Amino acid sequence: LCPPRCEGLVMAFIMSAISLAFIVSGYLGVALASYVGVTGDDFSGLPRGLLIQAVCTLLPIFWSSCILDVKSTGKKKRNSDVKSKGKKKDN
Repeated sequence: LCPPRCEGLVMAFIMSAISLAFIVSGYLGVALASYVGVTGDDFSGLPRGLLIQAVCTLLPIFWSSCILDVKSTGKKKRNSDVKSKGKKKDN
């Protein structure tokens, strides 16, 4: 999936993106817990927090329908091929 001789760069980019995602998710988890009212002694808002987390986890599945499906033919047409197909032979 990546260009030849760029495997290390792509792997480093993916790992740094995953690392950043873990850091951001930690902060968002704390913000969500304080929003729903979960504290060290009171877990009454935990079911609502888990529901919000589950919905946010499933959102990318619905957004995946926005990804365009581009199909390539595998070879490009040359200008001479296109011009010759447009002309009719008279017999």
